[in-house]
Amino acid sequence: MIVVGVDPGLTTGFAVVEVSCGGWSLRMREDYRSDKIFESRGEQLHAIFRRLHWFRDYFDPTGEDGFTLAMEEMLAYSSRSADEKVEAQAIVKLFSAMEPVTLVTYAPATVRSVVVSNSRATAGEVKGTMRYLCRMGKTNKKGEAFTVHQQDALAVALCHALRGGALQILDRCKEQ
Repeated sequence: MIVVGVDPGLTTGFAVVEVSCGGWSLRMREDYRSDKIFESRGEQLHAIFRRLHWFRDYFDPTGEDGFTLAMEEMLAYSSRSADEKVEAQAIVKLFSAMEPVTLVTYAPATVRSVVVSNSRATAGEVKGTMRYLCRMGKTNKKGEAFTVHQQDALAVALCHALRGGALQILDRCKEQ
């Protein structure tokens, strides 16, 4: 089963997790910030939509492997960044409605509760847990930073795998 965790926003974080035989591995992680390439917000959102297509086509080209999008969904607050987050969430929802893809959403407190066992965990505690699970310091073995957006995307992907029963414990991760 492939779970693509999505942390939507102006910078959208993605984490692709493969779950099999009770274990999991981090297949890919990235930040996708399209505002440097495109001029309008519509073009930025369309770029996120196209990126979701790429993930589906690359990781589940036949549509048989159980490709799921897991997204942390926040209620909107009145700010520009909140508007951008809600718009990106809408694009993910549109993608799942148009394609044969399952979308599950989780509240931030649910994600924290499942992966850190504390619904009031701080962002730093979530970050520390994700780094620990992936055996990473501030950078990975290739010297690349593990960003907040990637960590949040990984947390929501693992939350879905745990809540869905595909994983019993969070015991291993290897980045491919």
